[in-house]
Amino acid sequence: MKLTINWLNEFLEPKINEEELLELLTKKGIGVVNYYDYLKDFSGFKITTIIEKEKGKTILKLANKKFIITENISAAIGQKIGYHPEQKKILKGIDLNFPYEDCLIFDEFPEGEEVFNCLDNLFLEVEITPNRADLFSVFGLAREVTFFTERNLNLPKLENQLEIDKKNELEIIVEDEERCPIYIATKIINLKVKPSPLFYQWRLFLSGLRPINNIVDASNYTLIQFGQPTHPFDLKRIFGNKIYIRQGRRGEKLKTIDGVERELSEKVLCISDSQRVIAVAGIIGGQNTEIIENTQEVLLESAFFSCQAIRESINFLNLRTEAARRFELGIDYENLEFFANYAANLIAQWGEGKIVKERKIISKEIKKELITLPLNYPRRILGIALERDYMINILRRLGGKIINANEEEISYQPPSWRYDLKLPIDLVEEIARYYGYENFPSPFYLRLKTIGELQPFTIFLNRLRDFLVSRGLVEIITLSFLPESTNEGIRLLNPLNERLALLRDNLIYSFLNVIGYNLSFNNRDLRIFEIGKVYKKEKYVLAIALTGNNYPINFDVKPQKVDYFDLKGIVEELFAFLNISEINYHQKIFPYFSSSTSTTIIYQNKELGCLGKVKEDLLSSYKIESEVFYCQLSLEEIYHCLPKERIYRPLPTLLPVYRDLAFLIDEKVYVQDLINFIKKNFTPFIKEILIFDSFSGKPLPEGKRNLGIRLAFQPQDSPYTKEELENLLLKIIKAVEKNFSAELRKK
Repeated sequence: MKLTINWLNEFLEPKINEEELLELLTKKGIGVVNYYDYLKDFSGFKITTIIEKEKGKTILKLANKKFIITENISAAIGQKIGYHPEQKKILKGIDLNFPYEDCLIFDEFPEGEEVFNCLDNLFLEVEITPNRADLFSVFGLAREVTFFTERNLNLPKLENQLEIDKKNELEIIVEDEERCPIYIATKIINLKVKPSPLFYQWRLFLSGLRPINNIVDASNYTLIQFGQPTHPFDLKRIFGNKIYIRQGRRGEKLKTIDGVERELSEKVLCISDSQRVIAVAGIIGGQNTEIIENTQEVLLESAFFSCQAIRESINFLNLRTEAARRFELGIDYENLEFFANYAANLIAQWGEGKIVKERKIISKEIKKELITLPLNYPRRILGIALERDYMINILRRLGGKIINANEEEISYQPPSWRYDLKLPIDLVEEIARYYGYENFPSPFYLRLKTIGELQPFTIFLNRLRDFLVSRGLVEIITLSFLPESTNEGIRLLNPLNERLALLRDNLIYSFLNVIGYNLSFNNRDLRIFEIGKVYKKEKYVLAIALTGNNYPINFDVKPQKVDYFDLKGIVEELFAFLNISEINYHQKIFPYFSSSTSTTIIYQNKELGCLGKVKEDLLSSYKIESEVFYCQLSLEEIYHCLPKERIYRPLPTLLPVYRDLAFLIDEKVYVQDLINFIKKNFTPFIKEILIFDSFSGKPLPEGKRNLGIRLAFQPQDSPYTKEELENLLLKIIKAVEKNFSAELRKK
């Protein structure tokens, strides 16, 4: 919500200064996004009058002084513009980022006045939560200020009182009473379409709206000032003497004022005349009745459309305007007639016209809900005892009615503008805000004699982070949501939008999105990881991804692309760091990996995760051209696999002995199974097993593979004798041949 403090102060008596206002809003839960003096760099500009224009020069008058300027400007003789006598500079709209680039016209202000004093300068932007629809206006914010402070709320006085149309010259037919309980139409004649006064144009500009003409600007000004959307129709372009508020029909179309032709349906609430649709109710008008240069008569619409009706129209049309935003959250229906009269008065005043008739239709009475607040409830929630009269005073200040109050409870009817007050807890919140969060006593104290400490699982996660960072990986943090197009995850019942429609079941799509984004900025060498949650079975997982080159460019090292074994090496190092041995890597098909590298990671018959090269068709959907290798591990499973205790072993005093063996084995045999078998059965003797050779094809028999392994034997107390080593080797060879149908290859 954007406004100016000067504008806000028009409703307050006494006025509030900016320091007090900013502190108050922050304390009461209304976030201040931005605040600054918009005109601080434009002091010294004064309003001057153009008294003469000749070819190539313009003469300005300021009191008894005259100034000659040679700059070409569009302003005419007699008009007033901003001029800096010392800098000899004209104030133009472009200097202030105003939509009108030429010099600004200050005809409504006296000559010699400082521009700084004529236009609002203290700009304020506040963050309003969606439940507080009443704060989406200057008047609403002023009302909130008076709730917390001892200030009076001033309303503008209306010069023209409306004459009620008793003859029914204009017939209003509400076909959908649920969606339109109240409709007011006001007729204004003898209008002149022209620019609105600069003072009001400037306020509209600072509030984020583009000034258009006096008729439209008056409607928009009412929108920002009171939060009440209104819409002016060119009355002479309305066919017949009837206005219909009805559902759209399949096949109907409307070209709206933004130049877009939109298809309608029965989900869209429409305004129509006797022949065609002329507006989408509460959202946008049609070009067929918009205000044009020769408009002289206006029919001003002010209505209360139901929140549900507007939301359905927004969703169908995929269009949200400032008016729609306020209707979908809820407007103040009890003060609707005053706001309609105010907008009509502005149009008549700025357009030099006359208000003729008003036609008001109440198609359905709006039911008002009651809230029953037990007197002991605020104490239970807030922890402080408050007097009944004190709470009644607060609720009255909110603007609602006390229907009944006794020794046990208060029955309260919320005001028409507070859609967020529905339950007793909502009233408790308002009582707490009025009391002041800063005034609540702080009961916090340390109950324990010991200091706090991290949970073991959190320590485990931190160890993983430290290890991966030490290996040159970079941690990322991604959202837990996935777009609708992913079609994999838990579907949310009420997503914020289609890009956040699913809760993820794995991290691969989040990673591909990050990689694609980085590649678009030419950041190609990525080694990233994330520790995050997945949600089908809620758990923590670790995801790692590699792409690009293994090392940054260097004169001494040739660039080398990362591959499957780089990622597998990181995973093996991770398990070694955690002292988890006998990890098996078996081939298993996963939908996002290519079949040749799709691998599952197993420990004691438990699947701990997967790794592989991501499929090309999946990469192409994220516009990724380079290879990506991805791994995902279940951290809860790994945590439960950690060894319960660590066993200390002294450093060996004897050198290891190495022996090489070559076996002929079936290609279907998992090499990791063979290595784990040797480690399991000969652990005391063998320090390490390395693969130094692996090949298949001719001259080997079909379906066979040559596997070369290097065994490192570690003596303990004394060196191995030749006989001991040969006996140990023979046992290993026989065990492998027996259990894996292998054959020792000889020279």
